[in-house]
Amino acid sequence: SPTFALLGRAIGQAGTVIAGGGPGQESRPTPCTSWDVRDLVSHVVDEVHRFARVTAGRGVVPAAGPLGPLVDWVDAYRDAARALLAAWSAPGVPDSAANWLMGQQLTELAVHAWDVAVSTGQSTELDVEVGEAALAWGRDNLRPESRGDEASGAHVGPAVPVPDDAPLYDRLAAFGGRTPRCVACLRGSVGSSPPSCRSPPSAAAPPADAPTPADAPPPPAARRGAAQSVAASQVPRTAR
Repeated sequence: SPTFALLGRAIGQAGTVIAGGGPGQESRPTPCTSWDVRDLVSHVVDEVHRFARVTAGRGVVPAAGPLGPLVDWVDAYRDAARALLAAWSAPGVPDSAANWLMGQQLTELAVHAWDVAVSTGQSTELDVEVGEAALAWGRDNLRPESRGDEASGAHVGPAVPVPDDAPLYDRLAAFGGRTPRCVACLRGSVGSSPPSCRSPPSAAAPPADAPTPADAPPPPAARRGAAQSVAASQVPRTAR
């Protein structure tokens, strides 16, 4: 299934960007104005663990708190990624919700890969197919009532206008409430409505009326094989 393959690529891409951070960057600002880089990466790791539990049909546990040194981030993310891949590889994931969950998880990971990349000075020219799938899923599923600033308790910031020919991940970031390529936003000085990077309600479970794409996920055996491939080749083992 292309959806599962792209999810694996989104998992690997986020891991590569996290591993690309450098020492001393933990306290740098991010597009999520209430978080520094350490907070952001801690959120991503916690979110992937939550995705794994939701995919496996288990309850969500509270966040573990900020991560330690940079090298620990890579190990923590790799462990979370393996748990998510294992959850998708297990039998019993209901096909009725699988495609929606894959799309939601892919979108969160694609947007946060951009967040981490721009915060740590890395390239934001990321996986095109992952970015296109994330933008399409967001446009189909993100409800207006989920948008607003952090002070209002909203989960996603208001969309930021960008040119139609802006780079793909700039358009994705702007749709997610970020201001692409804007140094001022990393200093918390863009307007009075900074973006929120909190997980949307969909991170817990898909709504009952969530649309399901026509392509069904592969059977568990196929997912197991793909997951083993991703775990072996796409999740970084050490920070650069």
